[in-house]
Amino acid sequence: PESLSFISRIPTVFDETIGLDGKVGESVIMAKRSGDTWYVGGITNWEARDIEVDLSQLGIKATSAELYTDGANAHRRGSDYTSGIIEFSSKYKIHLAPGGGFVVKISSVNP
Repeated sequence: PESLSFISRIPTVFDETIGLDGKVGESVIMAKRSGDTWYVGGITNWEARDIEVDLSQLGIKATSAELYTDGANAHRRGSDYTSGIIEFSSKYKIHLAPGGGFVVKISSVNP
């Protein structure tokens, strides 16, 4: 119910879309903006990988972010995930399980 509630609140139309990183057949990281809120997500193929997500080019001013990512046992059970509110940073290191992914929701703070 928690992840379904989060997914149901993600807009279907965005004001801006930026490709942040990726390699064909391996992984992709995209950022999409709706109003003052950014949604950054990534997926990987069937290889586990550690990635660094660099958000500095987005110019986001925020204090916290909402993160959903693969849980410790996601390599065995695809429904395993972790979520929570984290301190905003322009760079994140994230581990992706085989076939896994993540999403970060960041609501900008206007200076």
